[in-house]
Amino acid sequence: MQGDARQLVKEGKVTAVFPERHTVRVRFEDKDDLIGPEMPILTTCAAGNKFYAMPDVGDVVVCLLASNADQTGTGWVIGSRFNDKSKPNANSQDVMRMDFKDGTFFEYDRAKHELKVKCEGKVFVEAKKEISVKGEDKITIEAGKEIIVKGEDKITIEAEKEIIVNSTDKITVNAEKEITVNSKEDINLNSEKDIKLNAGGEVVFGGSKNFAITAAEKVVIQGQQILLN
Repeated sequence: MQGDARQLVKEGKVTAVFPERHTVRVRFEDKDDLIGPEMPILTTCAAGNKFYAMPDVGDVVVCLLASNADQTGTGWVIGSRFNDKSKPNANSQDVMRMDFKDGTFFEYDRAKHELKVKCEGKVFVEAKKEISVKGEDKITIEAGKEIIVKGEDKITIEAEKEIIVNSTDKITVNAEKEITVNSKEDINLNSEKDIKLNAGGEVVFGGSKNFAITAAEKVVIQGQQILLN
């Protein structure tokens, strides 16, 4: 029985890949470097839900053969295994990780409750309805150059307490039509140097209670018409 099992289960190296069919050909060194027939790669699911991954040429794979791996035989690739040249990419029973040849990876550590995703190129996330990102503590978005947020209809930023916008250089707010700033209490514009308000048309200031503009140096208000109410 053990001899029959050895004839059915073989280990070899991938010599050719056929991504469109999810198949490979394998060289069996114990069979005088015989290259077996084109064999499908077994996967976890291949109907409604599908999982797709291809080995590289040179990968060591384990095959299940229906015959003795001759040119007329039939077989299936069960999977691959780690070896001395290709060592495991993690060292914990709590970690599930997948690495790609270009350096991209995703990893989940159930003990630390941490999910790590690193991509060497672009990341695309698309939904037909809604995308929600929620963090109980803090969400940080960083970019080496630019962050762009677009909305065809409206962009809403809300906070129960405070919204802070900081820049070490300049903050610019542009609108083709109108910019409205409303507050149930005070609106404060403070600057250590100049505050400039420029308009090609009207500049209107009004408040049901107090209205104050304060600058340590200079306040400049320019417009064809300025109304203070």
